[in-house]
Amino acid sequence: MICLDSWAVIAWVLGQEPAATQVQKVIAQRPLISTVNIAEVFYIVKRRTDEDTALQFITDLRSQLTFVVADEDLAVRAGLIKSNNALALADAFAIATASTNNATLLTGDPEILKSKGKWKVRDIR
Repeated sequence: MICLDSWAVIAWVLGQEPAATQVQKVIAQRPLISTVNIAEVFYIVKRRTDEDTALQFITDLRSQLTFVVADEDLAVRAGLIKSNNALALADAFAIATASTNNATLLTGDPEILKSKGKWKVRDIR
């Protein structure tokens, strides 16, 4: 099973290689993504374009990815990960989503790649 963070999604959309090709290869598997990371993708796209474009982009992503709702259990797990690592909260949610689902997290985010824990991460830079 595969999980994406916002770094991977943005790299895919912008065609940043080699990440874009690696993400494209797993899209047919409907990778997981936390709704917290969806929020991050939304605001990044909105800042580059406009709100309508960002909303449409999220709608399009919903048909290609599996959105994982950030419930209380996931929030506590993300909090634990963040408390033990110097990384952004959204990054902690990406790791929590992957580890909860026994998935490999695809990313190029340096904070995630430096993090320490019993989770599977693949550097796609």
